[in-house]
Amino acid sequence: MKKFTLMLLAALISVGAMAQKPSVNHALAETLRSAMTQKKNNQQSNELSKYMRNLSSTTYTKSNSRRASETITPPEGEVISYTFTGSNSRGSGTIKRTVKVIYDNNDVYVTGLSWYLPDAWVKGVIEGNVATFEKGQYFGNPGADLYLAGTTDGSDLVDVTAEYDAETGDFTFTTFILDNQEISLGLGYYAYWTPGATLTKNGEADLPIEVPENLFIEEYSLLDSDGNTASLKIGFDNNDVYIQGLCRYLPEAWVKGTLSNNEITFKTGQLFGIYGNNYTMWFLGYDTTIGVSNVVFTYDETENKLSSNNWILVNLDKTDIAGGNNVVTIYSEPVITKVVEKAAYPANPSISEIYATQYGDEVIFTVPTVDVDGNGLVTSKLSFQFFYDVEKDVNPVVFQKGNLYPYIEEDITIIPYGYKDNNGKGYDFYDGEIFLNMNHSTWNKIGIKSIYRGGGKVNETEIQWYTIKKYAVDIAREALEAEIKTAEDLLADETKTLGVEEFTEAINDAKALLNNEEATADELNAGVTALKEAEAAFILANKDPYEREVTWVASEQGYTNTQKITEFALDENISATVEKGNGTTDPAYYTQGTALRLYAKNSLTINANEDVTKITTIEFTTPSTGQNRGNNISSVPTGYSFLDSTGSWTGEATSVVFTQGGNNGHARISKIFVVYKLKESVVDGINNITINNDAHYFDLQGRVATNATKGLLIKQVRDAQGNVKTVKVVRK
Repeated sequence: MKKFTLMLLAALISVGAMAQKPSVNHALAETLRSAMTQKKNNQQSNELSKYMRNLSSTTYTKSNSRRASETITPPEGEVISYTFTGSNSRGSGTIKRTVKVIYDNNDVYVTGLSWYLPDAWVKGVIEGNVATFEKGQYFGNPGADLYLAGTTDGSDLVDVTAEYDAETGDFTFTTFILDNQEISLGLGYYAYWTPGATLTKNGEADLPIEVPENLFIEEYSLLDSDGNTASLKIGFDNNDVYIQGLCRYLPEAWVKGTLSNNEITFKTGQLFGIYGNNYTMWFLGYDTTIGVSNVVFTYDETENKLSSNNWILVNLDKTDIAGGNNVVTIYSEPVITKVVEKAAYPANPSISEIYATQYGDEVIFTVPTVDVDGNGLVTSKLSFQFFYDVEKDVNPVVFQKGNLYPYIEEDITIIPYGYKDNNGKGYDFYDGEIFLNMNHSTWNKIGIKSIYRGGGKVNETEIQWYTIKKYAVDIAREALEAEIKTAEDLLADETKTLGVEEFTEAINDAKALLNNEEATADELNAGVTALKEAEAAFILANKDPYEREVTWVASEQGYTNTQKITEFALDENISATVEKGNGTTDPAYYTQGTALRLYAKNSLTINANEDVTKITTIEFTTPSTGQNRGNNISSVPTGYSFLDSTGSWTGEATSVVFTQGGNNGHARISKIFVVYKLKESVVDGINNITINNDAHYFDLQGRVATNATKGLLIKQVRDAQGNVKTVKVVRK
């Protein structure tokens, strides 16, 4: 249940303010098309179906303090028709309702103040120019006990009050009007009207169109200039023309037009109705030159065809499209034709996305109601079916009745066009949207085909596929292709001259595997591994035997939070000293950022011992943005620069001093990487280690590997003849 606190008052007031829509900005047609693109891709519809699913599964905290028998019953008297106009938290735009009012001396009885129960009565008392409706009056229970209450400050419950004009009989409400929980529980609303709502005696309410009894209706099909379709029912009553089916959320809703001189005009601003007690939906017309307007069709009686250059919008406001944000559905330049049953091939359906909601994933799809030539289909003979593909194994999707789909009548594989579960109300099945409650994490693709049984024949489309994720074999093939590119770039380095023949052979083997269309994912992945090993061997063969690399990671040193740092070793050859210098704060390690903090005027010196000829590269990893980057560091010798999250020094030295500049702030150094060169005598000493019959392992930098060292290693072993052999091995 949504709760209402003082902190939410600003939000509550802002909702009310938003209901006061600005006038429509009549943008150019192309701009409007762009703004509405996502709406045409069902983004708005997803939100609507999610709401309906939530509405179906909502549980309420019920109060036992009042019963439905305590609803207000008005006295006998003249029932006067009023129009209630207001903006509600559960609705959209300004809403008008026809309500009832009964006067009994100074007492006044009114319907329409409850959003959920518009026929519920409440009682007010008129004193002078103020009408007061006491809080706590019981509306009823549409799923939860609802009570009348007002508020002005978003915290305390008060009586609902309105300014009363005795001359006109009109009321203007000065408080919020709440569908509230039981009053003793405090302020907790289900819906509210914002201040400024009115009751007017002579107003004209917006009501859904009602058709005459015994109206003869026939099936028509709509096809617009963007390929969107709809199945419609149309009835003619002299010069009145009624169309049903333009709003897919309220498929029973009608709009009314007037036929005159082969033109049918439908006035903009007709009310489809309220969807799910939440969304007020309107029929709007749109002209690409002047903006919101009536919709005018040219009617060809001989061809039973209606054509328009206007757009039809299903909108969440009577007049304001809000740059497209209020638009749910668009039919641009629609052509409507009478459906004639015949054998036909249905147009291809499509899946646009798998849409993640808080209730699970939805498949969003379109099943056209026309054939491949654009002619309308009899929708009662149209159905569709889903399929799934797991690594090229295709099977039909079965929607199973039970825990996964509780509101279907039986297991479903072939779905009739327009089907909704939950007795037609929709829970998992909607027009163009179905929840995928089954496990579909292994699916690579989901497909859909249309089936049409018109004219005594059954015709089907091919399965139209939507890719969820790539096949494993395709991922492996792409990985091998990328690795071949890496290897070729490495081979192109003319400074690397050793092992070229062997490396070229490895690349060619990988290319042959890539070109083998029968290769499996496992085989291709093995090819990637083999090529990476060949790359490592090629790099090793051409590696400077005196060059070494070392990486120091602050978070791996066992430091405690705020620990002062003065010195540390990166390896046996490289060390660091950290000094406060002329700064005011000592350098220290902090767990926030997991980094060494180098404060203003602190220094960090990277030193090499006597076995090192020179340091050539030093890199610091710091944040890429903000005041804790490494962009305010200088070095001696010079050669320091900063890009993205890396501060880099290049040059030749055995000691490099870095100083944090400025008068405040600090740099956060989470990692230090150093490249240096050893003296020849040191390396020769490593190479001349006495070899016995036991194997010795070294990493790619020539250092003795421990038993825990994994990856590509150099193995040296003496054979039975006393010869020393060196091979490359991978320890896993």
